[in-house]
Amino acid sequence: MNASAAGSGEKKSRAKSTVAQVASLDSLLGAHPSALRDIYREGVPADPSTMARQLDGRVIALESMAGMHMLGRPLMSLAARIMPWRGKVFESGGTAGINRLVSGKSFRFHCEGAPSMLDGLPTLRLAYDGLNNPLFVERIVDEIRMVGPKVGIGPVFLDATATPRLLLWWGLECP
Repeated sequence: MNASAAGSGEKKSRAKSTVAQVASLDSLLGAHPSALRDIYREGVPADPSTMARQLDGRVIALESMAGMHMLGRPLMSLAARIMPWRGKVFESGGTAGINRLVSGKSFRFHCEGAPSMLDGLPTLRLAYDGLNNPLFVERIVDEIRMVGPKVGIGPVFLDATATPRLLLWWGLECP
């Protein structure tokens, strides 16, 4: 085997073991979006039937801040404290759910296994359309894959045009 082939396999093996070691959402807070893409790509679609309970979540990175990465962790730590979004509740055997906000629950979603809008690989898609959500919420699509035993992350897209726009990265911690 030549050195480049060994290096390539070694790199892939390291990536898999890194993903398996994601133990908390806090460890990903403020991570660079390209690193989150790599971690997400190695994850497995979340199973909403096992998530049918109240889960804590937070926004972990803003796609628009990729060029200002050094500010990412401090800004995302602050945002985690002041943002009104607190997580999700999966219902109906994992086929639907609702977002948890500081003020209560709002913005219903339905769940489906689907190809990711980011990389085409299988993911759990949370869509808000057709559920009497406000218009701006109806155009949002969340995705989530498990990247550790109790950690799921994914991108959030604005799907208002022919080309969905990646807005941010979010995650859930599963007890």
